[in-house]
Amino acid sequence: MRCRLEEDTRRYNILLALAKGFEKGDFSELFPFLRDDCRLVSMWVALPLEGYEAVTRYLTGKARTLEESKCFAKCSVVELSGRADPAGSTAAGTPDADTCSGRVSMLCEEWRYALRAEQTVSRRTVTVLLDLTLDEQGMVKQIDFCDPELFSYTSSADSFTVCARRHNQNNEDSTVRISEEYLSDLILFLQMAGIDLGRYTATLIPMEKWLVALACWKDFCEAESFDTALKKLAGVDYSTWHITRPDVLRSLVGSDSYAAENRLLHAGFQKALREWTDLYRNDHDAVFVMEV
Repeated sequence: MRCRLEEDTRRYNILLALAKGFEKGDFSELFPFLRDDCRLVSMWVALPLEGYEAVTRYLTGKARTLEESKCFAKCSVVELSGRADPAGSTAAGTPDADTCSGRVSMLCEEWRYALRAEQTVSRRTVTVLLDLTLDEQGMVKQIDFCDPELFSYTSSADSFTVCARRHNQNNEDSTVRISEEYLSDLILFLQMAGIDLGRYTATLIPMEKWLVALACWKDFCEAESFDTALKKLAGVDYSTWHITRPDVLRSLVGSDSYAAENRLLHAGFQKALREWTDLYRNDHDAVFVMEV
């Protein structure tokens, strides 16, 4: 994987194959993505399953059980928020001390895709969160079964794709999937570059305009404060209250704008989008945005 967005798009597609296994009782579409030394780890089982044969044997047995019981799971791809809820008061032992208590937190990468699977058996509903660890080639190194109560996450049902375009042809290999969580920011900064994304059903954006929008987004996220960002992007002079670009100011502080709230929260994503753009900016002339 050459950048974070490509890795996350690959993870999303593999999670769909995993979801099909739980929903249809057939994990065969997942197996080609597994490494020979892959692992399956569960928070509820002491020892992991090691190796392709052990993992596929377990999933094949799981598929058979689902098919026989007809208690298929309901699955949805979710987006982890980058933080996890503390587990409260927890007892833990250390090699050089007696058992002690404390608060435990679990950390995860910001906007990382995972799979939420919910299964009801005999009127009892069990929900798990499944996370994938990929290697540099995009193959699955590890599947983790986690307690969803430990994590904060949101639905990723709504999303859009972007791909680089050259000579009126889309470069399909460049296509990445992006959560609609970041759409309002993208629309905002594209407007600063003179592009109206609208409902983005299918929008072609010249590369030079795309680069201007990302530069504005970068300046906004990396400013020392929100006031500093307004000074740079909208030309706000706080000594005279002269505003060079009142349209930009209205966009950033308007009643329907979440720019201030998202400035730091989405900083990691805009950095990843610039990383993706750097792969294609020199030999592609446009970016194509399309609703999924």
